[in-house]
Amino acid sequence: MCYYTDIRPDWCNQFINQPAHGGKMPVGLLLLQLQIPGCTSLKEKRSRLKPLLARLHREFNISTCEMDHQDAWQEAVIACAMVSSDAQTARKSLRHIANWVETSWPDVTVLDDHLDIIS
Repeated sequence: MCYYTDIRPDWCNQFINQPAHGGKMPVGLLLLQLQIPGCTSLKEKRSRLKPLLARLHREFNISTCEMDHQDAWQEAVIACAMVSSDAQTARKSLRHIANWVETSWPDVTVLDDHLDIIS
């Protein structure tokens, strides 16, 4: 992405100078606090989280990472982030992702989730 207006292609201006909905592009952030029962090492924890993060990225086209409790064997906090054209779409998509993890990924238990839209 070009940050200098004198070398930015013209087609970028419609997104940068006047984005949809009053000049703001909402970023959705979903934090999931997970319990990973039965983990006895950090290596095992990584081997169980890595497929989940990769699947979320592949299935929903979002950015994912482990944010907290990196040294705890049976706990993790993962973050999912996305940019959308409007806040309602981001909120709906991230809520769907939280529900998907709870119902489709039996390897982990979702203890808590927090959804935030930054615009």
